[in-house]
Amino acid sequence: MNISQFIRLINGKRTVILTDDDYGVITLICHCIKDEEVLRRPIYNVIFTDNMHRRFILIANSIIKEKPYLEEILRSIRIIKIGRSKGEFFTEPIGFIDITRGLNYIFNSLKDYLNSIEEESIVLFWGFQNLAYIFSEKGIWKNFMNMSADIKPLTEIYIGYIRDIEDYKRFFDIVVTIRRIEEFLLKPERVYDVYVEYSILRELPPMPLFRIVEDQLQEI
Repeated sequence: MNISQFIRLINGKRTVILTDDDYGVITLICHCIKDEEVLRRPIYNVIFTDNMHRRFILIANSIIKEKPYLEEILRSIRIIKIGRSKGEFFTEPIGFIDITRGLNYIFNSLKDYLNSIEEESIVLFWGFQNLAYIFSEKGIWKNFMNMSADIKPLTEIYIGYIRDIEDYKRFFDIVVTIRRIEEFLLKPERVYDVYVEYSILRELPPMPLFRIVEDQLQEI
């Protein structure tokens, strides 16, 4: 399976990519956003918390230094930020949601933004798990379910951490994991395996997808 085939299979679904190492997931996303299947569609970043947004700016600038050809793509991604202040932006945001106004306000505002964008959009959610450091976990999932019931079908890709995998299995259509392989520390290169860990789709059962070696994506 290649990236284009994978994107077509998760089209209109709610997917989460869970990792134990940010480098692996960033490498996978870099391969996704330059794929022809993705380039034909609008891409949005929903970024939760000021700290996650600060990190996103650092990540984006680091990617551009290493891969200048991705700058135009990265700067075309539209941003919805959820935080305390607008602050410095990597690209001009289409929306800002004040996190201090509480969970109901956050998810109702996000619902309105998501319902206003193109249905063929791909939406990446960064830092969703950070809400648990500010609000109750029960309240977060309750508001998430309410929002999910009221938004139109979009290709949603959440980025999270493997430690939270059981929660995500209850609420998401597809759970993908990226793990460093056991021999990671014995080799000079960075190597990760990408798996479909959980899926409700018959056409995308639990299975190995890709292997990441350094910044190269290999089909399995």
